[in-house]
Amino acid sequence: MRARDPDHEQQLKIVHGLDAAELKRRIGIGNHEHANHLASEVLATLIRTRYRETERVVDEAVAELNRRIQILAGKRLRGMSAWGDVVKRGSTMVADTIDYVWESLLADTSPVSNCEVRFAVFVRDRVDDFMRHQLRLKNSMQSVDAMTVTDEQGEDPAIAAEEDTGAETPEEAAIRTQTTARVRVALMALPRKERDAFYFRTECKYEWRKVAELLGCSIPTANQHHQRALTKLLGELE
Repeated sequence: MRARDPDHEQQLKIVHGLDAAELKRRIGIGNHEHANHLASEVLATLIRTRYRETERVVDEAVAELNRRIQILAGKRLRGMSAWGDVVKRGSTMVADTIDYVWESLLADTSPVSNCEVRFAVFVRDRVDDFMRHQLRLKNSMQSVDAMTVTDEQGEDPAIAAEEDTGAETPEEAAIRTQTTARVRVALMALPRKERDAFYFRTECKYEWRKVAELLGCSIPTANQHHQRALTKLLGELE
């Protein structure tokens, strides 16, 4: 069973005795050598529990933790030269990676998340997960491009040789792979709220109340974000 570090547990106890102003001041201390510095694992706990949300403590924790995620994810990406073009995909790579880290953090419903145990390791592993996904996506798109061989009559020989009419044909497999790739690309291009709404509702299959809670909005607003995401993603299939 996952357990928080005793030092982090002690910090959480201290946090509970602080007023909102002092707590927010300490959240903003980025120097880890400062006596009142709060560990990233502690900030993750405050965010996951929505600690004193009405006093905007969570907002301050999100802003500071996001700054730290940017640093950790950026360092990890810079050290991934072996991933080549996957890492160099474009200017949105870092932002997309950070979004994935946040999605993983917010989607974890376990009592104690790994982000509360060893935050730097959690971020590193999520960056690696996202890079592996991008590599699979890149490879699948390359394999689709390779499936364009035709014979002298312009027909696909693999389809002509297909005897099992109940099985998926190479053409159907190509269409399915291309469709999945387009949808994934479109999903990453969605605004953050819409992408999160789609992820929490469609992928995680959370109830609307949980989706709204994670998005920090009302259920009708969460539904609107989800519907906008669906509309845009379906547009990629037309």
